[in-house]
Amino acid sequence: MTVITCKLNPLSILIYLFLFIFISYPISCFAAIREYNFTITYEPIPNCGNPDRPVIHVNGQHPAPPIEANVGDIVRINMLNKMPQDSMTLHFHGLKQRGTQKSDGPPFITQLPTLPGESYTYEFFACPDEAGTHFYHSHVGMSTITGHGALIIRHKNIPPQFFYHEERIIMLSDFWDQNKTDDVLEEGLYDEPFKWVGTPADLLINGKTNETNSCGQDVIKVKQNKIYRLRIIGATTLESLVFRITGHTMTIIEADGTYVNPQVVDSLIIAPGQRYSVLVTTNQPPNDYSITANVFYRNDNPNRSGLAFLSYENAIKKVTNQDPITNPWNPVLTTLKNAKPLPPLPLYSDRKIILRGQQVLLLKGGRQWNINAVSFTEPKTPILLDIYEGKRPIYTNYSLVADNGYNSSTSTYPLRYNEKIDLVFQNTFGPEGHCEYHPWHTHGHSFWEISDGWGEFPGGNFDFSITMLRNRLPLLRDTTVIAPRPLKGTPGHGCGWKLVRFLADNPGIWIAHCHVIPHMLMGMMVVFEEATDYLNVRTAASISPSNLGQFCSYY
Repeated sequence: MTVITCKLNPLSILIYLFLFIFISYPISCFAAIREYNFTITYEPIPNCGNPDRPVIHVNGQHPAPPIEANVGDIVRINMLNKMPQDSMTLHFHGLKQRGTQKSDGPPFITQLPTLPGESYTYEFFACPDEAGTHFYHSHVGMSTITGHGALIIRHKNIPPQFFYHEERIIMLSDFWDQNKTDDVLEEGLYDEPFKWVGTPADLLINGKTNETNSCGQDVIKVKQNKIYRLRIIGATTLESLVFRITGHTMTIIEADGTYVNPQVVDSLIIAPGQRYSVLVTTNQPPNDYSITANVFYRNDNPNRSGLAFLSYENAIKKVTNQDPITNPWNPVLTTLKNAKPLPPLPLYSDRKIILRGQQVLLLKGGRQWNINAVSFTEPKTPILLDIYEGKRPIYTNYSLVADNGYNSSTSTYPLRYNEKIDLVFQNTFGPEGHCEYHPWHTHGHSFWEISDGWGEFPGGNFDFSITMLRNRLPLLRDTTVIAPRPLKGTPGHGCGWKLVRFLADNPGIWIAHCHVIPHMLMGMMVVFEEATDYLNVRTAASISPSNLGQFCSYY
């Protein structure tokens, strides 16, 4: 259920008139409060001929119903956990939660997990720089497999070259069979000996499989000679997928909420946590054209693929024969300048933090992922709440911070207010000599993808051309991939890296983690303790339509 109301006072009218006239922020109904009441249950769905497997439902739906808002709206989600034994939180993937840090969702970081029978309210602004394609998902254990739904924030000022008639949402996910419930999969990761989650039984498109029976093959209905915006969401837990539509090209216009310089492709690689918008023109004869999602990495079963259909009105036949890829996805996307409010790109950084990920074997046959030789473990109490309640100091003693930026006394990476940070994700060969695939996601921030390479990061003398940064505006996004090197190598040695840059302008407790969820649960996560001495100042005011500018402006 969605409740939309408008609350105005004289001050808010003046504020929004200013925004409308001088900044062109289109505020629907000035400020609507979009309120969603979500009941979380754990119940079975038909698994295409196999015994039913219980999955997370939101208001009886799987995938969960979409959250939709316009720039300037207040979004309020009242979540009631009615699962019999599992706790729950929600993370709104892609939103920065400026001033609403308690709504970010990671358990024991910003909140306590919501236990069965309990409720929790999330509330935040739909800020102008967050217009785009996002999603929300559980942030507890392996329940992200099925606990997810689309989150769309709309801005009226769409660049004119990106005109479209209608839009469709496409959620890509992976799915294990009835013998591997969320709890069973997670327990295996901590077992000694270690039990990997294995290969998903199915790849889903909008919650449906490639089977031909009642639980398979989603049908996306379209009309001929129209332009459609497809909002494609990578809600997979493990797999990166190659997305294609038979007989059609796609024009990429958005990545992770940022408009990009348009790029025409006939295939698109989507990693866990990433989102893209593409424009598709329905200029083919009226048929049903196959939509496929095939595994890009870990392709141990070439016959396993997601299948749906782009169905023209009055379709005559099914068309499934795909031509060879001639115009593949190019990973070098660039931000479209002046397309919507965005922070300025810092041309220089103040310091580098290198996050070196390594998988290690434990004595009794277990495995874990370490970042700079530390495997993440959940605190006993939420760090953010400890700060609010005065149980944790808000000032950092930087004499205790190591050269790599880590404070072992707090188990966090402290950041000063407004620091310009270069973050290096360093990948290494694992115990068997393989190089893994890691999509890194940051909470509280988007970042600019600056550079990447094979092997070891070159180190302190590595620099960039300022002219290059000015002329080719790097892509601003929140989930980036450190691609695997196909060759085997010496365990622990570097096999690839990526450098991103962000501005520490959002006081709070934020995590960065691999969005291959088993890797995250095995310890591939860090905590940034960012400008916490600013927290009380920024969170003193309550969220209301009259203080949009305070919450959504840059610090």
